Amino acid sequence: MVNQSKNKFSMKTKYGAAVAPVFLLAAAYVTWNYINRGLWRKKDDENGRDTRKSIGKNISEQRRDGNVKNMGKEASSGRDERTLSKSVSMGAIRGGKLALQRLLDLHSYRGDTSSLANAELEFEALLSKEKPDFGLLQRDIVKMEMSGKEAKGAELLKKALEKARKEGKGHEAYEIEMLLVEMLIYLGNMEEASKCKCLEDEVITDARRPLYQTIIHYLQGHPMKQVEETFNRFREIQIGLQWPGSSEECEIDQVTFDEFKKVMESLKHEIEDGNKRKLKTLKPFPRRRFSESMASLRRVLLNVTSYCQRSLTQSSYSTSGMLSRSVVKHANNLGQIQARHFTTTLMKSGPKHSGTEQGVKRNSADHRRRLLAARFELRRKLYKAFCKDPDLPSEMRDKNRYKLSKLPRNSAFARIRNRCVFTGRSRSVTELFRVSRIVFRGLASKGALMGITKSSW
Repeated sequence: MVNQSKNKFSMKTKYGAAVAPVFLLAAAYVTWNYINRGLWRKKDDENGRDTRKSIGKNISEQRRDGNVKNMGKEASSGRDERTLSKSVSMGAIRGGKLALQRLLDLHSYRGDTSSLANAELEFEALLSKEKPDFGLLQRDIVKMEMSGKEAKGAELLKKALEKARKEGKGHEAYEIEMLLVEMLIYLGNMEEASKCKCLEDEVITDARRPLYQTIIHYLQGHPMKQVEETFNRFREIQIGLQWPGSSEECEIDQVTFDEFKKVMESLKHEIEDGNKRKLKTLKPFPRRRFSESMASLRRVLLNVTSYCQRSLTQSSYSTSGMLSRSVVKHANNLGQIQARHFTTTLMKSGPKHSGTEQGVKRNSADHRRRLLAARFELRRKLYKAFCKDPDLPSEMRDKNRYKLSKLPRNSAFARIRNRCVFTGRSRSVTELFRVSRIVFRGLASKGALMGITKSSW
């Protein structure tokens, strides 16, 4: 029994020793193959995932989860399937894996709305890098278009292009301008896209240049012969060279000119629908508020005209009264009285420092100020109404605020009420004479105020 058990034990150990290296080699091979596949699969997206992780942390610190969800809902509900497919149409022209990848991105972004909500932050972070990854930027351009932020993307690209040109980075400026051309095509701004310098650069052999030129010519309604010539040039360069990007996107599908025209028609309709939708979202000027503002303007006009009529009649009565009193006192000097030039500033009919003289001077100065304020009151109220209207663009509000600051300083009624009519002081104004305390004491000591003597005050 002992010998049999020893034999069994020795056989098991021999069998185990023989099989163990095979299992070890197989496990090592499977592990190496798995790691190798994982490395090749994650090689292109390593930088993008790191960037998205860092951006996600910043977003979680800066914004609440509720705001991000709301942004995602707005981004997904504000655009339907047709407007979300402009970048897919562009990918279909290029063909191969790029069009397939954009279709997959389209469905993945619809499912995950937070990726569209954070598209602007990711795009800005990628552009701010010292060495931007243009493959990731190309993907983020699709996200910007799908989230309806093409205008913001074009603005960021213009700033990055200007910065790259100032720093003398020619290659980066060229690539950024190519991205800008695509974004301008999504916006429907063909005229600005056709003026980009990268489309005129014949030194670099790039298939994107004739492709974008073909799209611009077709959407601008150029002759079909010219469109076909640029399309054939694009096909020649595309066949001769590989498309810029990873090796997975270099497979070329033979796109015919008829297929190209079909894709261009769908792209044209998508751009038109997007522009119509943007026009609908703009708030028109409310009719009710406009009628209310016009009614208030009519009331202001009535007040101004009635005030001017009252002030003119009062001034005419005061001057006629002064004339009658002067005629009674000096009946022998009618010729001098008729030749005298009467002004609204000072009527020299009484003795020096008399109450009549100061009253006329005070009333005439106050009258001039009120006429100036009445002259600019309508304009001032208009500018203020435009500055406070939240429905107007910020540029228009700033322009009206600047016009308001350029009006005369004394043209506001706030500078007339409760201020001294002589010095314009805003404190310690007596209600009876509407003068400041300093002016009141000086005039009262001279006996220039009617009914006020030095002993009484």
